[in-house]
Amino acid sequence: MENVKRELPLILIADDMPTNLRLISGILGEENYQMFFAHDGEMALSMTRELQPDLILMDIVMPKMNGIEVTVEIKKDKNLKHIPIIFLTAKDSDDDVIEGFEAGAVDYVTKPFNGVVLRARVNTHVELKLIRDNQQKRIEELSQAVNIAITNFVNMSKSRYPWEG
Repeated sequence: MENVKRELPLILIADDMPTNLRLISGILGEENYQMFFAHDGEMALSMTRELQPDLILMDIVMPKMNGIEVTVEIKKDKNLKHIPIIFLTAKDSDDDVIEGFEAGAVDYVTKPFNGVVLRARVNTHVELKLIRDNQQKRIEELSQAVNIAITNFVNMSKSRYPWEG
């Protein structure tokens, strides 16, 4: 996985049920996404650290670590906390939804779900993530440009008036 090329947005789908993975990948297959799959919570966390996906679709009930635990760990990591997580789960009580959002999810979709609605939510969150990433990149570029300009100005001032340095 280390050689994954980032030509398309990358989505990690974490669910312990192979039928769910096939269903979700079929729904999103018409979109231009790279999809990777995790079969349990530990694998989802490991793959998130390695791939740094643009979006995670996360089931809550999974072996080894549940989706809430994985999300809490992701949100603790400054390099990963910006990754949007959509819970895709059969847990549908108000308390479950609240717990999901409190853990750090950006959205919560219950099973069974409507494929058109899921695709729209995924597309929206991926687009927002890419916009945020682009804005952050521009901010960093502008910050570097300002720092260079200040350094050049200070150096120019020193060379014009060496007795003031």
